[in-house]
Amino acid sequence: VTPRGKFQPLAKANVPKKLEYIIIRCLQQDKNKRPASAETLALSLRKVYHLLNNRKHKNYKSLVYGGIAAVGAIALVTYVSTRQSEPHTPPSSVISNWELDGKLGEWSPLTENKPHAQTGEWWTEANTIYTQQNQSGKPAKRFFSFSAGYNYTFSTDFRRIYGEGNMCVFLPTVKGLVVFELDHSDAHLAGFHSLNGQNLSEQKSPSKLSIETGKTYQLQLSVSTTEISAKIDDKVIATHPLNGNSFSPPPHWIQPIPFRLGIGSSCQSIFKNTQVKRDK
Repeated sequence: VTPRGKFQPLAKANVPKKLEYIIIRCLQQDKNKRPASAETLALSLRKVYHLLNNRKHKNYKSLVYGGIAAVGAIALVTYVSTRQSEPHTPPSSVISNWELDGKLGEWSPLTENKPHAQTGEWWTEANTIYTQQNQSGKPAKRFFSFSAGYNYTFSTDFRRIYGEGNMCVFLPTVKGLVVFELDHSDAHLAGFHSLNGQNLSEQKSPSKLSIETGKTYQLQLSVSTTEISAKIDDKVIATHPLNGNSFSPPPHWIQPIPFRLGIGSSCQSIFKNTQVKRDK
């Protein structure tokens, strides 16, 4: 890309037209013109590889394989960084046409609430939601069809049964979908992602929480049009004003991610007494 933002042809570097097209898509400013996911990008690069592998001229293939590895890596890094930096803003139709569920000021159980969408393995029994990550190793995510608006309190008793993975809650807010994560990274952090482009590891003085396998914790998250806060076992561990701050989901929780209240886990875990209360 030139200093003026124009794309230069890559034919001189023996880069195939199809690979050049993939790179140009990754560099688009409009997110709708970029690949929809990292999986889509990987599939496109794989097709280019198979195309070259079937060519008769081996010398030509050896010249281009290095280009695929280098330029493809640049495209992938550019794609991920641009997707990660963008706040997950709610669609205008969701804001204007949101039909709220439940009664104001009363707790509504979510255990038997019909999922809006989910990935991984989930099942419910006796006011408890069970989950484990799917066979591909990707985190399990469950989004509820319950609509609580932008002023609500979410509560659950969570426990990790097996594994070393983390857990999270997806929170619709007026600033977009906010992710609250538990036991993030080897530093065992807890808090809201990504605050002004910074994940938990990059934020100043994040709370630490090393989840003990088999121990039950009580989590309460409060959301209003001006503030979000989190309590674990009645102790406030994070509070942020919504005005003046931006939030975006971290890469490992992005796909798929509807604008709904939800929970996620990358380990075998349970969520008991999961409920939500509309505050306004």
